[in-house]
Amino acid sequence: MQKIKIARKEMKETGKGNTMVAVFDEKNVRFSGFLPELKDVLEGDTIEAEIEVDGKYNNIKAIKILSHGEAPDKVATKSYSQDSPEKRRSIERQTAAQIAFANMVQPQSLRDACLRAEAIYQWIAKGTIPEPSTAQTGDKIPAKTEPPPPVATDTKETTKQESIEGVDLPIVKESIHKIGWDKGKTPPWRSWLRSKANYTGLNLEGTLEEVLTRMDRTQKEFFIKEIQSRVDLS
Repeated sequence: MQKIKIARKEMKETGKGNTMVAVFDEKNVRFSGFLPELKDVLEGDTIEAEIEVDGKYNNIKAIKILSHGEAPDKVATKSYSQDSPEKRRSIERQTAAQIAFANMVQPQSLRDACLRAEAIYQWIAKGTIPEPSTAQTGDKIPAKTEPPPPVATDTKETTKQESIEGVDLPIVKESIHKIGWDKGKTPPWRSWLRSKANYTGLNLEGTLEEVLTRMDRTQKEFFIKEIQSRVDLS
């Protein structure tokens, strides 16, 4: 009789109403047979078997179950809770970063994604959700909060700024002037918008303020990001 610690088990119908059961030991040596009691053997069990060697086949002729237990690979598996604090933090931060980048709303800056990742990490590690002021969020995480509107005055300039949500108009105008996008009968900023599929169907006639007012949030962000990239290169 041979003692076998079962690491893996496979079952296959032969088509003759019989079931062939194959078991593998910790060294991945294969033993097989048609004994009905083999069906009751589980991974992790230790059995004593009568083996008949036929060429490359190890045929099981009789068995006796000595003990039940977990499969070796399951016993050797280390649980997440047993990892060191440093490893757990690394896993949690990687998970948070994957979620944040997978749910990015384009166009979006790397800083925004990192803030989202930090918020998700705090939730995973501590079960707390940071205040909106400490992390910006996207469509699949709590909604992003917008800065409060400027204090209303009687000037026309303030009225224009208030009507364009999420746009710092003076800075946009200054940046456009810096890169020369406000020159000519048809300013370059208008030509650029016409060349982009993002703005197909959008009325691009009128002043810069009027065009910005017609844009949705994503179109504004894409436009401002292009302006900023050109300012950085100038």
